[in-house]
Amino acid sequence: MCARIRIMQKYIVLLCVISFSVVSAAAADTAAPKISPVHSGDVSTVSSHRDHVKLNAAGYRLLGEKRYHEAEILFLRAAQQQPGSKYYHNNLAVAYMNQGKYHKAYSRLEIAIALDVGYIRALSNMAVTCFHLFKFREAYSYYRQVISLDTGYARNRFDRNRVIEKIESLKRENPRNKDLYYILRHLRTQQDVSP
Repeated sequence: MCARIRIMQKYIVLLCVISFSVVSAAAADTAAPKISPVHSGDVSTVSSHRDHVKLNAAGYRLLGEKRYHEAEILFLRAAQQQPGSKYYHNNLAVAYMNQGKYHKAYSRLEIAIALDVGYIRALSNMAVTCFHLFKFREAYSYYRQVISLDTGYARNRFDRNRVIEKIESLKRENPRNKDLYYILRHLRTQQDVSP
């Protein structure tokens, strides 16, 4: 896993350099836009600006309003302008997750984690994403990483009983899936360290 992360980090750095060059070139071709107040519902106004901070803030407000597709557009633009920001990739992944676009979320979370292997929000979102993609062992691995980094955050983020309930339900639907048995066994035997 460490070798995979190192390779991914090198890839991300290369991607960031290439993306930054393209974004910088585009920004150099136009005069800096005059920044006006951003309204959360006005995607076209925000998207015309080259201000990734305002794009992210407006996207975050749209998430709160459950306007996930519009938030996705703004987070994508913020990530394109600032490809080295783990926050923007994670926020974009959250917008994807809320729309059921788990494969896209997975890709963005890989980038966020490659940028910071200890970024707890991306790790916890990756656990949830992997679960929805039926990558149960991988989901459990990310879940354990979150617990090892911040047990309090893990307790607030994951309801252990709900997770066990969902896995038991999936086990009944997929009795041949050995990963589900493995995860259930570990969740039940490690109650002292897990939420």
